[in-house]
Amino acid sequence: MAVAELNEPLSNEERNLLSVAYKNRVGAHHSSWTVIISTKQKTSVNGNEKKIEMVHAYQEKMEELELKGDYYCYLAEFTTGENRATIVESSEKAYSNAREISKKNMQPTQPIKLGLAFNYSIFYYEIQSAPEQACHLAKTALDDTITEL
Repeated sequence: MAVAELNEPLSNEERNLLSVAYKNRVGAHHSSWTVIISTKQKTSVNGNEKKIEMVHAYQEKMEELELKGDYYCYLAEFTTGENRATIVESSEKAYSNAREISKKNMQPTQPIKLGLAFNYSIFYYEIQSAPEQACHLAKTALDDTITEL
């Protein structure tokens, strides 16, 4: 966002770095969304109404919780003063709720769960300035995935 406000042309290297950063930030959501859509389509083909409802409910929860956490996290990056504390608290709550849902309903290897853990750890590192907590969260997700595999 700050780069767009510079109103100056970017060099090729700067443009490439910005592109990679954007793709990395959006990539987890894209792969998660692809899994949800694929599961929804496969379930619809099989005609199992109960599974269709479960996938749809899961999709809504993830949209509401994970995306809300990311939204507040992005907002916190550019907010100062009294509003920032409220935004950071809202982000923490949304990520925490999404993490609890993922613990109950997802395997450790699920891309959505891994993306959530990655984004939550970024929140701790960049917004909360808590690198130890960020590393612990990411390491736990990685260890759980390796154990499952």
